[in-house]
Amino acid sequence: MEIQIDQSIKIEQTARTTYIGLSNSMTFIVAITGKTKRRLQDDFRRRGLSSIFPTATFAACVALLIFYTRFDSNPAIIIDEEYQGYEQFLRKQILHMLTDLGGPRPVITFSRIGKGARAHIIGYQAYKKRRSPDRLLSYVELHELTTKNRPGT
Repeated sequence: MEIQIDQSIKIEQTARTTYIGLSNSMTFIVAITGKTKRRLQDDFRRRGLSSIFPTATFAACVALLIFYTRFDSNPAIIIDEEYQGYEQFLRKQILHMLTDLGGPRPVITFSRIGKGARAHIIGYQAYKKRRSPDRLLSYVELHELTTKNRPGT
């Protein structure tokens, strides 16, 4: 079973809500508001880690997306190449975070997911308000994950 994950509106665009969609035989969307992203960005700045704010936050969002989807097994997941050159960092962080959450241990790969992919379409639909996200991620849960996992380690 192939599972795809795609993002609509990048994390670093802090004035807008980001939607991250997951799709296989089912779909699931998480959202993070601009306000939440700005609070997290301030946290990273205070910790001297502002350069990894987008990737560490994206990793936390993906980990929570996978966790909330409640897979019965360890799925194979393809994540769109949103942050080229950071794939190893993202994989490591997502797996650490999923371990902390008690979630599955997926096999994660990165590849270009096209605009016709279902994961892209559902994220775009949420962005255009044609579909509601399944879960709005909170500052507290994202802050806890990104602090506990000390991005960069």
